Amino acid sequence: MPVFQVDIQQKVANDFLTNIYHVSVATFTDAAAAAIQIATIHAAGLPTSFFVTAARASTPAAGDGAFITYPLNFQGGRGQAGQNLPLWNRFLVSFNPGFTFQNRKFYPGIMETDQVDGQVLPSSAAEINTMYVTPLINLGFLCSPSGSLYVSGVCKSLVAMRQLRRRKKRTTPVI
Repeated sequence: MPVFQVDIQQKVANDFLTNIYHVSVATFTDAAAAAIQIATIHAAGLPTSFFVTAARASTPAAGDGAFITYPLNFQGGRGQAGQNLPLWNRFLVSFNPGFTFQNRKFYPGIMETDQVDGQVLPSSAAEINTMYVTPLINLGFLCSPSGSLYVSGVCKSLVAMRQLRRRKKRTTPVI
């Protein structure tokens, strides 16, 4: 089956972030439906200060340029007390396609109460596994960019330092 790219855009305060996923589905229409499913799961694990504002599915053909964008307004579902850590601090989630190297996703929304000295608390890691990792795996179509379906995943115990762009801070939507 072809591999389609799904971009999920989220907003916190005046900052926009984008996470990229790949799905192995039969048609472009299926990829568009998958984008909504992924956006729903993605929002569920974010703190309530985050909003998922758009989902975009695009075709696998290089230079094709075909895409479908859905404007959304899904509020994060993980009620946490405390302040957000700077946006470059992320949960590091490793997805396992079974027979090749693990693929990493940097999941935003880590709060100061989710970590101690750069270590994710076991309770927070378990919450991300329950609200984000397991539901994505259970969809059955999430895959690596090469098309290998993910069979398992886990939130790692270290706070990841995701390098954001060094350009001017983005205050307008990407999608």
